Amino acid sequence: MSSSSTQRTARSATHPLDLISLGKIVQIRERLLVAQAAGKKVFRLESGDPSFTPPAHVIEAVAQAARDGKTHYIPNNGIPELR
Repeated sequence: MSSSSTQRTARSATHPLDLISLGKIVQIRERLLVAQAAGKKVFRLESGDPSFTPPAHVIEAVAQAARDGKTHYIPNNGIPELR
């Protein structure tokens, strides 16, 4: 192997993007994908794209929330009225 190909291999193994830590949600998604690929039944809710059709009452609740303008992220410490 030539020294230039060795250098290319070393550089690609330590690409700056490889050093970035994945966010927790990405880590959860990766674990779910591995479990799903292994044949386990997985309900994926981690990215807002469920892998199943939600029940009608859930769809209506989401639609009502949209009509009420309650479609934004909540405060980290929760909804004051519910605390």
